[in-house]
Amino acid sequence: FKAKPANQINQNLVRPIIHHIHEVWCAGDKQLTAYIINWLAFLVQKPDKKPGTAILMRSPPRCGKNILTDFIEECILGRENFLSTTRLEDVMGRFNGAICAKKLIVLNECDMTGSEWHGANNRLKGLITEPYTTTCPVPMITLTTVEEKGIDIKVIDDFAGYMICSNHAMPIRIELGDERYVALDVSDKYKGNRNYFNSLVRILEDNDTASSFMAYLLSQDITSFNPRDQPNTQMKQELTEASMPNPHRFI
Repeated sequence: FKAKPANQINQNLVRPIIHHIHEVWCAGDKQLTAYIINWLAFLVQKPDKKPGTAILMRSPPRCGKNILTDFIEECILGRENFLSTTRLEDVMGRFNGAICAKKLIVLNECDMTGSEWHGANNRLKGLITEPYTTTCPVPMITLTTVEEKGIDIKVIDDFAGYMICSNHAMPIRIELGDERYVALDVSDKYKGNRNYFNSLVRILEDNDTASSFMAYLLSQDITSFNPRDQPNTQMKQELTEASMPNPHRFI
């Protein structure tokens, strides 16, 4: 990964990042915050394993969903290990070579219609949790088929975690009993607050922030963390109910 862990964690640099995760991404939910931090720690502590869950973030525009994902791309994982796209075909289309060797894939769906997302729902579920194969030499790895123009189709080891950032009220369908999606209703408490975001940007641009945050993630004890043991959220319940066929909603 791009960031090398600092010998000592600078809490003054890490604390604003945790604050943003807690107050904005997780809307003040402590249990959800702990899960997200462990999920991010899982990515860097277990680079050869797939979390098997996806973080779904929903909010109006300009609430701060992407300021930290951009930081993770540029400063923590590095662009070679990260893919951010608004084009579903980059990930689920025929020519999907862009997903090769990525640790985190962020789908920014702001310019997609809801119907396009619903149509790709089953394919996305497979990418998040594809059945683990006994022919794979390392456990917890998904084998994914990729194709590039002019190059033969190949099967790759897929270690990627997924995040979905959406502005739609119902971005995806979630089935009853689902264990794939961790649904976050992002808070808009700092929307339009230039002082807050300017201060956060200064922290993220500090030369020592990435190394301190990487050290922080590596210091998390995730020995008992199972990404599938996720907290339920009101947003997930709402999406699950809205995904049911009409007759089932009234039972």
